[in-house]
Amino acid sequence: MTPAAEGKRPFDHIWEKVIQPVSRTVLENVDPDFAECCALQSRPSDEWKDGLYKAYQHFRKQLKDICYGSSDHGSPEERLDGRKIAAVLCASLISQKGFGFDMVKAHAFVEEKKRKMEANPVAFNQWAAGNVYLNYKLAYYASLQLVYLTLMRDLLKKGGLGDSRPVEALTMEEAREREEAKKLAARLNEWGHLAPYPQPPRGDGFDVNIIIGLARTDISRKDLDMFMFAMQLYQIEERTVNLLE
Repeated sequence: MTPAAEGKRPFDHIWEKVIQPVSRTVLENVDPDFAECCALQSRPSDEWKDGLYKAYQHFRKQLKDICYGSSDHGSPEERLDGRKIAAVLCASLISQKGFGFDMVKAHAFVEEKKRKMEANPVAFNQWAAGNVYLNYKLAYYASLQLVYLTLMRDLLKKGGLGDSRPVEALTMEEAREREEAKKLAARLNEWGHLAPYPQPPRGDGFDVNIIIGLARTDISRKDLDMFMFAMQLYQIEERTVNLLE
């Protein structure tokens, strides 16, 4: 299978199960006044998907080069785990933004909003993260959703999905691990998402800080450090598993 074909089928799955539903959720939570005043629009799906896939291929190869050195990456060992693929997705969504709006009108709208919310900068930052920075919110939340789905898949596999062996054929340790994985998968399914970090009483939340950080990096014309971002996603996943246990 060619590298392009290898990446296309997983990307189609990501598009259907991650990008489209998270995009709808992000858009549904936008301030209607911001959307109307600043002429907020979604990018046409066909055009956006094509550009995203090309960006996904580019960033995927780039991260593989960082992790394994420059090669054709044909070895089975040269694969990216779920957190790294999620970091590739985040970089792709930042590169190929799904939403557009009038920047001049948005600047004026944001300045007015900031003036009105001067007494509550934490609330303003939360508003900004979901509106003027909605493309970065999409990039971050899509990466979280992909890690969530990957973790669920891994737990289900550990719980016996695809393993045709009967319980009697398992060792005591294998049977114990299978049951524990099933319990964790059931709990994770009840949550429906990765475990969020607690909201500080007088400061910006973890998610808001990440979204604003992604925006500032992009606005400064700096590249996302995909490897370090994947490590952040790994920590979020580990915290989720610890809380599930």
